[in-house]
Amino acid sequence: MNLINIYNAKLAEYPDEIAIICEDRKCSYSDLDSKSRQYAAALQSLGIREGDRVGLLMNNSLDIIFAFFACFRIKAIAVPMRPNSPAEEIIFPTNHCKIKLFLIDFELTGEMIEVQQNCPALEQIFVVGGSSVNNLRFPHLQNMLEAETGTLLPELDTASETPAVIFYTSGTTAKPKGVTHTHGSLKNAAVNRCCSLNHTDESSFLTSSFLCHASAMTIILLPMLQCGGTALFMQQFNLEKFADLIYNTPVTNVVASPNQWRDVIDQGLLNRPTEQLQYATSGGNTVPLKLRQDFLASTGVPLTSGLGMTECGGYMAAFDRNHPVEALGSPVSNTEIRLINTRGSDIQQGEIGELIVKTNSMMCGYWNDKENTEKAFFGEWFHTGDLARQDSEGFYYFSGRVKHTIIVGTSNVAPGEVEDILNAHPKIKQAVVVPVPDPVTIQAIFAFIQLKECSDAISESELAKFAATHLQSHKIPKYWHFTETLEVSGILEKIDRNILIKQAEELIYRL
Repeated sequence: MNLINIYNAKLAEYPDEIAIICEDRKCSYSDLDSKSRQYAAALQSLGIREGDRVGLLMNNSLDIIFAFFACFRIKAIAVPMRPNSPAEEIIFPTNHCKIKLFLIDFELTGEMIEVQQNCPALEQIFVVGGSSVNNLRFPHLQNMLEAETGTLLPELDTASETPAVIFYTSGTTAKPKGVTHTHGSLKNAAVNRCCSLNHTDESSFLTSSFLCHASAMTIILLPMLQCGGTALFMQQFNLEKFADLIYNTPVTNVVASPNQWRDVIDQGLLNRPTEQLQYATSGGNTVPLKLRQDFLASTGVPLTSGLGMTECGGYMAAFDRNHPVEALGSPVSNTEIRLINTRGSDIQQGEIGELIVKTNSMMCGYWNDKENTEKAFFGEWFHTGDLARQDSEGFYYFSGRVKHTIIVGTSNVAPGEVEDILNAHPKIKQAVVVPVPDPVTIQAIFAFIQLKECSDAISESELAKFAATHLQSHKIPKYWHFTETLEVSGILEKIDRNILIKQAEELIYRL
């Protein structure tokens, strides 16, 4: 099961139809096949063999996709990294999985001298894109690509358990872990999404995310190639360009972070119904109910949310318009979900518990990390760390993260439950609650409040009164802080709760 075969059906029948669009560059299925063969031949001529790790430090482009599929073709293992990462964030994974060769964008060479000096297993670094003239620091791959034009490569018989990609997690509280996906798990992730969302060869999917991130591969790129559709990427996110693509290209599916959707709506760029858009979704944070309501009013299309992890791809999504607007939805195809308590027992319907997942798109483990791999699993089930509840109709509702649970006295409070209530206030753009130490109740709830532009001021007492009409007393924030911005991190612009906790503790100390 080599991933290189994922687009074979479309390649055989309609080779000239567009597979990928990135900015002003388009790539047909035949282009993808021929270019990935050319890249694969070049990698082989540079000594890359089955199982070797190839680092990819590249912005969104057709080139990074060709590089991915070149690795798949020769059974090398691609290791994508976030563009503009500092040297130390590149050095650790490079040494951890012993990357042998790096392909980097022309404009991303700045940190690689230090990387090269501190990574003994790294043998070669080649520049891709930009000018074909050799960089003063590193040679350009272009000459090798031209030399390999027309080279025939043997078709390899690849077992489904053969590693294909290592995605390194962000590592905000510990060293990054190398999430290792196989040809089989990635293929299954693509099939599951296509089945759940009824993708066809007329589907097209636009994303704001980077191709170095697992979500872009498992939710957009591979599913679109599997169904014979078209995947659309932007080199850099731009509000106006993003909205223009939604309205003026035949996009049927689109995903962006909650912050990006909020900004697009607030600037009036989504101000009328779309004719072709069928499915809009968000990830990276919980999606506030008010944002969903505003999106539906603006476009006529529900804004759904889903849950997913680098370890298993997207495992839950809203598949149709019958889902309640605030619900996450249901498990994707070939995926089972359970809700458990801290003792590992299944909970009653309506209670909040941790989601554990069993799916055929699960990683094979963390690279060279048996201890964390074993900790992550509960038998065949994977600990997601996501908190949720299930209603009487079987729909799931996100309630936060296990590690973000706030302990108030003898009660556990899920941040998402409090945030959903606060975000429903007409003057609030976004609310985030975090725990702070409390001498009486162990922890207290601290609320960061970002007001909408042009909103009148609102007092803490007014907010507390509003919260009290919807929440039990122990779930009402003890502290309130108004802020113009909220700290985010990572490609998906997740709220950085660790930084907010530190800020909250500092603010309390000053009181």
